[in-house]
Amino acid sequence: MKELNLAYNNISVLNDDFDNLEKLSVLSLEGNILASSDDVLKGNLFTLSKLTHLKNLNLSNNKIHRILLEEIFNIFNSKLDGSEHLLFNSLSDIDLSNNQLQSIPDLLELR
Repeated sequence: MKELNLAYNNISVLNDDFDNLEKLSVLSLEGNILASSDDVLKGNLFTLSKLTHLKNLNLSNNKIHRILLEEIFNIFNSKLDGSEHLLFNSLSDIDLSNNQLQSIPDLLELR
């Protein structure tokens, strides 16, 4: 499977069901109830880090109120479970529209 649309399904936590979807290139999680509390955010990011072919990620219309970009880069660019996860090497489009973001960190400092 290369594309998966899970829009508007009241998903709040991404779990191990994504483990067998490492070839996924498009994932829509639009209109769910994903939030950005520290523990949930880290768990969801860890799950997404397994999707190493992901090019397009739609997280619009969720309840994300902050983005810890440094944390994201640390998770995705570090070795997890003995293998390297470099999501941002393949990710070309991320949609965070209609969330509750209060600020956007400077992306240029993280590259």
